[in-house]
Amino acid sequence: MAVPAPNLNTTLDKSKLSAVAAKYSPDIIQQRIKTAEFNQHFLVDRDISNSRRYPKVVVDGKIRPYDGQVKANGSVTLSDRELVVKVGSKEMNIDPEFFRYTWASEMENLTEGNRIPLEVYILKQFIDKALADLDDETVYLGDIAANPASTSSAILVCDGLNKIFADLTTSGILVPISTPAHTEGTGWNDGFTDGNVIDNVKKVWKGFTPTLRKEQITIFCSYDVYEMYGNNYRRRHNKEAKYDKTILDAEFITIDGTRGKARLMPASWLGTSSRLIGTVNGAIRVGTDVPNMISSIKVQEVGYNFVFLMKVAFGIQVIDTDGLRINTLA
Repeated sequence: MAVPAPNLNTTLDKSKLSAVAAKYSPDIIQQRIKTAEFNQHFLVDRDISNSRRYPKVVVDGKIRPYDGQVKANGSVTLSDRELVVKVGSKEMNIDPEFFRYTWASEMENLTEGNRIPLEVYILKQFIDKALADLDDETVYLGDIAANPASTSSAILVCDGLNKIFADLTTSGILVPISTPAHTEGTGWNDGFTDGNVIDNVKKVWKGFTPTLRKEQITIFCSYDVYEMYGNNYRRRHNKEAKYDKTILDAEFITIDGTRGKARLMPASWLGTSSRLIGTVNGAIRVGTDVPNMISSIKVQEVGYNFVFLMKVAFGIQVIDTDGLRINTLA
């Protein structure tokens, strides 16, 4: 049987690229945000065009012995935290001559196990890379005041958690919990030397009030610290820690001695940081503007080349500081 000749792509066409962007961008962006790690870890509001305030009501005061009198010994205070969504941009230059008379009219879509048109593949990779930058750099390391000459441009999109924590600490709102440098121990079985990473994680959990420790608490860490915890646990207990997954397929370890109320979860957005971030659900929130991102994708002709353009709207904020604990390690 004769082997069919590969389909040749004579060149990329601007009108086809534009049509593909208009047709497929909504589904690709929605799917990419759905699978983004920050979406697995935090609540995400997808329709914030500029900013949104999240109010918090605190009721103070204690009961007292009855004496027939009315005394105002309690108070109600209202405060809020503002989540600001900043706008970044992503550009990609394409030289159509690079694709002239090549076999690449279709590409293998490894994540879905099928073949898709080259134009769709390029668009998908463009959007994937733009949103991956948010996971890898902006979520934690974002700092709009950083020096552009000495840092990644993705860090300049908005303030990330590290900058937010520093500001909260400076203002006295947040007091980090002191922990020594993480160690996992050495050796195995009878000849092992114990580490301290398990104790450091437990110390962050104990930093929450007894009332909040009754709620589900997630402590985020880097993958390096997550591996150290597993090794420390095997040395100390001679067995594996309790690994599990959320309904969004995010892996975690259930922390011993918390009645199943605390879990350690690795986060790629923490990079190689030694930071431990304990949160109750909703304490940290992410904002984005999906409609604006979808409508912003365009293809322009610049000289002989085509340029993909996209706005990336993103913000992250600590909404409830009472539901947050961090350690002193950055």
